[in-house]
Amino acid sequence: MGRHDNRTRRLMLTLLGGLAEFERDPIRARTDEGRERAKASGQSLGRKPKLISRRQREPIQRRDRGEPLGSIARSYNVSPSTISGRAARFSYPRFLSA
Repeated sequence: MGRHDNRTRRLMLTLLGGLAEFERDPIRARTDEGRERAKASGQSLGRKPKLISRRQREPIQRRDRGEPLGSIARSYNVSPSTISGRAARFSYPRFLSA
């Protein structure tokens, strides 16, 4: 009975793996179709930004004046890494001139 149990388990895992692989392509196709419909209807994709665009320069200016990241982050109710990420993204010269 022991050796048949092992063979049965392997058969079941092989069948389940095959079914999962078979279903993966239709899932991907439906996801792609939904994404295209959303783009066509003008919906923005992805995560909403924690800081709205008009408020993205202010925390960087505060950081440049020497204010600690932690206190800046608390005032915007975000993590310090959000502030430092914004600072890294907006420190390029093309953003500084605007």
